[in-house]
Amino acid sequence: MAVLIIGAAGAAVFLNPESHSTTSSSTSSSVSTSQSATNSSTDPFKVSYLQLIVGYQGGLFNIGFQDVAGKPLQSLVVILATRNETALCTGAGYGLQFANCVPGPGKTYVAGPSIASGNFAANATFTGFATGVGPGSAVVGQNYTITITANWVDKSTTVTKLSVQATAGN
Repeated sequence: MAVLIIGAAGAAVFLNPESHSTTSSSTSSSVSTSQSATNSSTDPFKVSYLQLIVGYQGGLFNIGFQDVAGKPLQSLVVILATRNETALCTGAGYGLQFANCVPGPGKTYVAGPSIASGNFAANATFTGFATGVGPGSAVVGQNYTITITANWVDKSTTVTKLSVQATAGN
């Protein structure tokens, strides 16, 4: 399964966007459901696993990655752009869940409250999954874009784009 990472500038979803800077990264990687991605030195994340299975429990999106930028994160929002968009956000722990997402302006999502200290440690690992993203939303063999928006403690934002190919479930 091929993964293409394309950098794109993103805007932070904050009350005062002028006080935040935005950076982006660009590289290509290859990943399968059983192998980890090979990232460039400019990628802020190392992907451990990434899969979109159509038919398993109605569809399963599964992702795991590590922050390799070496700086603490404030929040993450992961969007899978299938017909029925799926959002996963950081919350009270290092897991990504839809329940942690709060509706933002213009049909966007922002992450809910983070851990008590207000941020996540540098080089942290994040995992998450969503079920029900299969039939009617994803088609076996098609590629779908995943957008990871990272809001760093230093008030910068990084937007990373990945691609995942839908596979058939058992």
